[in-house]
Amino acid sequence: GAVVAAVFVGLFTVLAGGPVRIDADRQARLYEWRRVDQTPLAELTPVMEFWAQRGGVTLVPDVTVLAQAVDEPMKSKVHADLARYVAAAQGYGLEVEALAGDPDLVGNHKAVTTINDSLAQFNERYPTQRIDYLVWDVEPWQDTDWQPQAYLDFVEFAVDGAPAAVVPGFAVPVWFIGADAAAVTWGGETASTGQHIARAVTARPGAFIAVMDYFDTQSAAAAGFEPWLALGVPVRSVFEIGESEPGTTMLGWTWPEQGAFLNSVSQDWVQDEHYQGVDVDSALFLPGLPGGLVPASP
Repeated sequence: GAVVAAVFVGLFTVLAGGPVRIDADRQARLYEWRRVDQTPLAELTPVMEFWAQRGGVTLVPDVTVLAQAVDEPMKSKVHADLARYVAAAQGYGLEVEALAGDPDLVGNHKAVTTINDSLAQFNERYPTQRIDYLVWDVEPWQDTDWQPQAYLDFVEFAVDGAPAAVVPGFAVPVWFIGADAAAVTWGGETASTGQHIARAVTARPGAFIAVMDYFDTQSAAAAGFEPWLALGVPVRSVFEIGESEPGTTMLGWTWPEQGAFLNSVSQDWVQDEHYQGVDVDSALFLPGLPGGLVPASP
């Protein structure tokens, strides 16, 4: 049958009686944009179960609220809610990273420092639920007046200010590198924005780039992502399963289609020492879950 054929060619794995799974070496991470301090844990755990059953390794919840949680009572509550979320995810065998996503952070270095410091404090308070990676997904380029130099200043500041035990990463569009990438002068050098980011992250061992490789065909995704692998810094590929432009999203696909694509599109990258696997945006659109837009499928 079709499933047997797909297994034969190595696109995805099916456990006996279980759902289609992402291959383990994809280190699959899932973005969770619902705030853990406002969303009941019972509404968040179905995503944990879904992701664990399908080979996911990590969940990445939004912690942007830490920028506003400056008074101790609110900070303590957010930390406690985050610790409960991490503990629940650990119960499903999942790891947890963190996500911060607000375009205003680019020009608000004080808020960046607040988030970094608060996450460091969280790790001190809850060492068994500690979070070691923080993805900055701020996307100022959604505004037509955005300035790449201001974003690069933000990247440099976030790298320099990252807590000693928290590794920063930056979600950026695939078009920051390539034939159509604009040349930007920053830090006394002229290069593409992507090349500048790669130079900035080398200041912190382990710091990474999460490339929003938003295509829905393997050939287009490979053409966009592979120049990033050549930069010599840790990189992840990010794929979209939510609302986006035609040709860029897996919105409406069943899980077997999504899982097979995530495996097949990255099969040539996993041998590269700089490849850190796939990130998926976002949990809100997983098929068959509350808010999912297509029927449940194994």
